[in-house]
Amino acid sequence: MRKPPTLALALVAVPLLAASDAAAGAPSCPPLWTHGVLELPWRPAFMRVDRYDDGDGLTVSSFYNAYRNPQPGPPFITYARDRVARIPGLAGVDPATFDAATDVEELTDRELGPGGLGGRTVWPNEAARAPDGAFPFEAVVVPQGFHPAIAPGRLTAIDVATGDEYVIHQSTQAASGFTFPGDPANSPRFYHRALFHDMDGDGLLDIVTARSGFRVFPSVYPPFAELVYFVNPGAALDPATPWREVVLWGGPPAGFMGPDIHLAMHDFEGDGVPEIVATHFFTGAPSGPGQPPPQHGTVALYGAPAGGTWADVDASRFRLPRVAVLSADQGFPFDAQPVDLDHDGTVDLLVTNHQPDNCTPATSSAVPGRVYALTPPRGDVFTRPWTRRTLLDEIRPNPSLPGASSPGRLAPGKAHVFWPRRLFAGLSRPWIVVGGDEAGKVWVLRPTSLVRGWGYEVSVIFDLNDFYGEGTTQTPRPPGVVFSTIGEVAVRYDRRGWLGFAELYIPAFEAHDIHVMSMRPGHGGRRLVCPTAAPVTCPGT
Repeated sequence: MRKPPTLALALVAVPLLAASDAAAGAPSCPPLWTHGVLELPWRPAFMRVDRYDDGDGLTVSSFYNAYRNPQPGPPFITYARDRVARIPGLAGVDPATFDAATDVEELTDRELGPGGLGGRTVWPNEAARAPDGAFPFEAVVVPQGFHPAIAPGRLTAIDVATGDEYVIHQSTQAASGFTFPGDPANSPRFYHRALFHDMDGDGLLDIVTARSGFRVFPSVYPPFAELVYFVNPGAALDPATPWREVVLWGGPPAGFMGPDIHLAMHDFEGDGVPEIVATHFFTGAPSGPGQPPPQHGTVALYGAPAGGTWADVDASRFRLPRVAVLSADQGFPFDAQPVDLDHDGTVDLLVTNHQPDNCTPATSSAVPGRVYALTPPRGDVFTRPWTRRTLLDEIRPNPSLPGASSPGRLAPGKAHVFWPRRLFAGLSRPWIVVGGDEAGKVWVLRPTSLVRGWGYEVSVIFDLNDFYGEGTTQTPRPPGVVFSTIGEVAVRYDRRGWLGFAELYIPAFEAHDIHVMSMRPGHGGRRLVCPTAAPVTCPGT
């Protein structure tokens, strides 16, 4: 068996990679090769590379497949249903011969066929293959719903082999009108991400998630959120039977202000019981009854009681977790992921916020879009302050279109770490790729030092205006549709083991395209020339 490279070998290889970059005549542009475009009949939104039983597959969610109706009648016309699909066998996918009709596998609502409408799936977000053992079959868990969706949100699991759907939670919603938390007949919820951990110590992987009840259409529902887990039923698993839920934080003890979008788990204390990091986008800070939330959202840390486990927590019985606010002045947090960014052996948090364009009173914010790091303190991570470092600043979305209501367009989206080659993983600081969401761009942050430090060289590697034509983000193409959004960028290594090079999959949401780039020299494409398109400025500036 071949052994992985030593640190010395890896550090010799990195300068060689940098030298080849400079020799190519573009030292400021990362060594990437464009590999083509995967064209889809619907909008790719959240994506991730999952390891399926048949190899690497790209799991893709798609929602809001509608365009504005230019004729009298409904304001929007749906042309494709919401769905989760996968592109299997990524190792053999060639953009030059890719055909969505044969190379994409539907995972949700299969019985409707490719053109069918009216499926059960509603605004799917970060769908992911479940770890082995979570279900007695290969499964993809689908968090669903969002505040403007017509149907109430839900959390389900899909049997990859059969397409059978298993309900974990189905929320309820009245036809219209204002409602308050606690009405069982009108309690809409939506989910963005699901994690897997044995929370109650029974040996089965439970599902941990944050959920929101905030709704703007058709029912008006005030900000309301909870941190919950769903108890794995084991042998009692039934497609139509929801899983029992346990609220960890939310309801009256938290003033109904739990986390509502993203979450991650990591054992920051090193005691074998992981903590939960979660973002409060709509709900502000975790606080007690009668305590108003701050102006901006927060990143919060949740932990089991000192010396205990998550089985000791149940907010409905006032058995509460430890809670700490890690950041409350960086705008509205979008995502937080645990990763050692400066290669010092301590896991940090890689965080992105989600901010408006600052062009009009309705779309203004003094805090720009940012990518930043939160580093835990020495000692008690719940009582001592975390250190914040800004990694990429002054991100603004392309200006919102005239007449936009608050908050308008928002940016950036999620950030992920990767290494140019897998052999560098753990031996040097990671690179970072940032999806711009409605900024319409993708950035790569390259460490300026390999082993220590916080400096980065920043490059824009993709720009919607550059690829599809100047003005794309401001001028509708089909009726009412503007190509303005970058979905979640996914990362893959093109070979198993430490010889794999990184591949990036970039979803252009409204364009129905996934752009593929590779760090393997050549890779059947041309060397990337980084975009030079200037940012779109506010009207009148």
